[in-house]
Amino acid sequence: MKTIFTLLLATTITSAAFAYDEGKITITLASNKNMSVYVDGRQYNNDENTIVLNDVRSGNHTIKIYQKKKKNNRRDDDRNLRNADLLYSTTVYVKPSYHVDIMVNRFGKALVDERAINSRDRWDDDWQNNNNEDYNRALSDYDFNLLIQRMKNSWFNKDKVNIAKDALARDYFNTSQVRQLLQLVSFEGDKLELAKLAYRNTVDQRSYYSLYDVFSFQSSKDELDKYIRDYR
Repeated sequence: MKTIFTLLLATTITSAAFAYDEGKITITLASNKNMSVYVDGRQYNNDENTIVLNDVRSGNHTIKIYQKKKKNNRRDDDRNLRNADLLYSTTVYVKPSYHVDIMVNRFGKALVDERAINSRDRWDDDWQNNNNEDYNRALSDYDFNLLIQRMKNSWFNKDKVNIAKDALARDYFNTSQVRQLLQLVSFEGDKLELAKLAYRNTVDQRSYYSLYDVFSFQSSKDELDKYIRDYR
């Protein structure tokens, strides 16, 4: 009996060790058009700009992102990569129970961050799967449409900006909603100010890089990129 108990205990400890050894990788692209993402030589679908890999073993992992020179309807494989440019390549080390977050803009510039997997990280997964009613949710379609109508009914750009500021300080939004708010504002500086303000209360921050094409000037994109990297 003692031998069986010892064996069961050892099995439990071993299983826990393997579970603890797992990590997570998230890759977010500013655009998924003509992009191919490979992790450890395996291609992953990126139809929604974000790839989430759970239960990743600890250790080094190679990540390569290719941008195809032209559309190709054939299945992407090593031969078809001859028609693509390597946009980004790196090797990341995933620590046990750590989440490595990689955000790549359309120029191949990347922000790589890591953090211990905790309640905040579990919140991201729960929100995406709509399994938890207690966490912050983006403004409902009904309330968001009312906000949009208020902004459209305002004659002056300053009034539109003030309405947006009030809402962004009070409610939560998703990236798509933020995009619509920014598109109603006339001046680049106001768009940038609102984009910075909105980031804090955006529920899908990993997709924020997809907003870069809202701006006309590269300096605005660079400033927003720096703000996101420095935000804590």
